Amino acid sequence: MSPPIQLAGNFSSPPGGGPPPEPGFRRGGAAPLAVLAVVLLAAAVLAVWNIFWPIGFARTYGRLFGDPLVVVGLELTRGRQTAALRPGDFLDVSPAEPLRLTKLDTNRFRNYDLRLFSPDLNLEAVTARASTLEEIRGEDYFAEPRELRVEVLEGAKILATFTLRAAFTALDWSVRGDAAQEQDRKIRYYRLALDLDPVSEVLAGKLSASLAAAGRRAELAELMESELARAADPDDVNARLLGLLSLYQDMGLKDKQIAVIERLVPLAETAGRPLEGLKTSLAALHRDENPLEAAKIYEELVPGSEPDHQRAYLRELVNIYRAGGLEGRETAAWERLLELSGPGEAPGVWSQLLALRERAADGPGQREAWEGLAKSLPDGQEKADAYQRLGYLWYAEGDLDKAEEAYREALRHDRTDADLFLNLARLALAKNDRAGYKVNLEKSLALRPDPALTRELALARVQDGEERLALPLFLTLAEGEAATPEALEIRRDARARTLEILRQDDGGADPEYERRLFQFSDRAVEFYNLGVAQFQAKAWDGAVRAFLMTLELSPEKALAADARAYLIAAYRETGQTVEMINQAMSLYRDVPSGKESRDLVVGYLETEKNWAALAKAAGQWTVWQPDDPDNWRYLALAQGGLGETGPSARSLLRAAELAPGQTSGWLSAAEALEKSGDDDAAKQAYQKVMELEPDNARAESALLRLALEALTRGREPG
Repeated sequence: MSPPIQLAGNFSSPPGGGPPPEPGFRRGGAAPLAVLAVVLLAAAVLAVWNIFWPIGFARTYGRLFGDPLVVVGLELTRGRQTAALRPGDFLDVSPAEPLRLTKLDTNRFRNYDLRLFSPDLNLEAVTARASTLEEIRGEDYFAEPRELRVEVLEGAKILATFTLRAAFTALDWSVRGDAAQEQDRKIRYYRLALDLDPVSEVLAGKLSASLAAAGRRAELAELMESELARAADPDDVNARLLGLLSLYQDMGLKDKQIAVIERLVPLAETAGRPLEGLKTSLAALHRDENPLEAAKIYEELVPGSEPDHQRAYLRELVNIYRAGGLEGRETAAWERLLELSGPGEAPGVWSQLLALRERAADGPGQREAWEGLAKSLPDGQEKADAYQRLGYLWYAEGDLDKAEEAYREALRHDRTDADLFLNLARLALAKNDRAGYKVNLEKSLALRPDPALTRELALARVQDGEERLALPLFLTLAEGEAATPEALEIRRDARARTLEILRQDDGGADPEYERRLFQFSDRAVEFYNLGVAQFQAKAWDGAVRAFLMTLELSPEKALAADARAYLIAAYRETGQTVEMINQAMSLYRDVPSGKESRDLVVGYLETEKNWAALAKAAGQWTVWQPDDPDNWRYLALAQGGLGETGPSARSLLRAAELAPGQTSGWLSAAEALEKSGDDDAAKQAYQKVMELEPDNARAESALLRLALEALTRGREPG
């Protein structure tokens, strides 16, 4: 809205002259001269009035001689053209062209008391000079067509109205879009242009390019969809769909890609174009969300495709059926793939079929797969392994001849496999061929030493009366390492049998027997196991000796800790208190997380009221674990038992500081400090209690008591 302004106008009857002379007026003489002088004077007065007070002159003239007001029109210039508006008329203008209001045409001289007013426009900007509406109201104001009213006012009364209809054209917006540097502004301008000319492919292309350059792919897709909806030519539709598909691929929108491809397929069918690529893409899109639909497509693609493509589609089917747990369909797909596989691919396919048949517990199918795999593999270790596995299956089936045939075939490809000789040993044993059994066991052990097999061969020789041949085998086991319970059992058995054989040779008097006995008895774990056995048998002295030897020999903390735990229990059973306490102290030192040993010492010494020993032990604990508040409490307990109230109070204070959130700790420390005479420290501790527990009556009472005592001491005469 702008303030009213006043424009110059013109009278329909401009002022000048006077009434015609009366009849009979005589010219000449003094009277006429006087009249002339008066007229000239009046004219001069009117001229001065008109020059210096024109509006007042015009208003006076109009009231005396003017006709009723008539608003004729409004003149303006638009660019280089002049236009005239009648009251109530409309004029179409562009917001970008210069506009100037030049004249209000009425029958009133100087348009006195008339003003122009606009609720939509700053009239001053288009009267003083030519200006564009865009400069006045801004570009955004004219994003939609606008009607700008110009009113002629006399006072508050509207005498006439003129209307300017301002709007940019599609071309205007397009030109602005072409000139814009920023993509966002280009997009805005092209959208406005396209709103005015929605069928313009040129504008749609410009907008698409700008959206793509700005990375606004969702809006670009929406535009392309709308353009696609207007396309009619099949080739045009196909091209637009391909472009839309590419965009949706970049955006990763699988559902949109599926919809586009499903529209492309019938177009391709109609046009006779190949469908395989489209269907392959469609199947890949369905792969994750709808795998069975993808499988259906791949099944349709297999017949008639090139062999390489068939193999690829069958592998996709295999993966889909495997992920869905459809083992029957997966097996069928592998079998079809086997028919298409060359020599290089056949082993892999047989391996997959083998895994499926093993899961299905299909015995004949497994044997067929192993045989097919073995025959398809090139010579080498894998071929030998396959034949060996086939031999094992025939062995499990009870066909020993076919099993041996398969094992012998495996030997042709690999004579370094210990398991193969072991299987031949088992086969010989099943045929009651003892010699072949032992020979093949020896060959297996030569390739791969194994305690269990060594023990098996040694026992076989003992069973066959060959003890002296068995002795080196037992010695090997007896001197070997043992990392599992089974190995420990084998070694323990081997040592026992070694000693038994040596004993049988010379009644146990052989020095070799004693040497082996001591050799086999100086391992910490053996002594530990002996100690456990003795403990379980309640042979306390034997258990103590074994566990002490364990501690002497073992650098392993975990084993030492277990041994000490057993020693503590054994000493407690035998009443050896000092030894028990010493072991408990050592156990807490080595394993501070195991506080049971510490608490055992506290319980015993507290019961015995051996405060000195407890003070010594607790003092050591505070060195080992200075941040454990319980250690300081135990030290305070011992110091209190010894009558050391000051140190005991300080220990309790230290415990409270290590557990600042425990009210009981601060309360105990405060009371101990008060008893020791340290009122200031006691007061601070009581205040800690009140901070944690504002309603604690004991702390509140103690603080009041301390305050009264301090007040009393302050009033005593000095």
